[in-house]
Amino acid sequence: MKNSIEVFNFNSNEEAREACHTLGPPRMHSLQDNYTCQICKNTFGKLFRRPWHCKNCGVCMCYKCTVVWPTAMVPKTFNMARTKKVHVCVACNWLHDEFRKSLLHGQFERAVQLHATGNLNLRSPCSKTNGEIFYPVHYAVKGGLKVLQWLVDERHCPIVMSVRNRDKTEHVPVLSSTRKSVLDIAMANIDINIVRWLIIEKKFDINHCNNLSLALANLKACLYQIDSRNSANQSVINQHA
Repeated sequence: MKNSIEVFNFNSNEEAREACHTLGPPRMHSLQDNYTCQICKNTFGKLFRRPWHCKNCGVCMCYKCTVVWPTAMVPKTFNMARTKKVHVCVACNWLHDEFRKSLLHGQFERAVQLHATGNLNLRSPCSKTNGEIFYPVHYAVKGGLKVLQWLVDERHCPIVMSVRNRDKTEHVPVLSSTRKSVLDIAMANIDINIVRWLIIEKKFDINHCNNLSLALANLKACLYQIDSRNSANQSVINQHA
């Protein structure tokens, strides 16, 4: 128990409360009091249908109703044994897959509905997409500003982490498995609204973008957007005149 304790620092009570909801481990159902699998409802046996715990929600299930996740997909507080892989129920696996799709396609109401189940890990990487592992915030960038703002402002999902390095604390972006930040993905999509929100409102350090050609492409898009707005305003002024 002592070796499994995790210590965190938060900037507000709301952020701490959201982290507790996400990092609080599930209560494991009693194996002795549950005689059937919560998924397929078949009766457990001592030899051929032994019960397992879902490491994501805590229900009892049979082996046929399990899915293997890499340990990174659940918070460290869920995996006291520090195993490399964990077994979860097919229901939790479906839930995470549907949530990932809702973020990716910008389905805000659907994402909120799925989150209300309480079994989603907003601060842990999701399953692989084309060989790359993303956090929920990375999928949200692809889905649009609304779902990204919801995750960051309301659910307090970090886009930057504080890392203690010797005598100073450094702020580094949350990266995908191929070392892409939310800003990298927004710039790759040339999504000026998200780029502006990250840099101006969330104070995301633009120096974290190492791709100069990508940064210049977004600068060009910003200048075109400003020019089109100025032209539209001038047209309105001329109409009133």
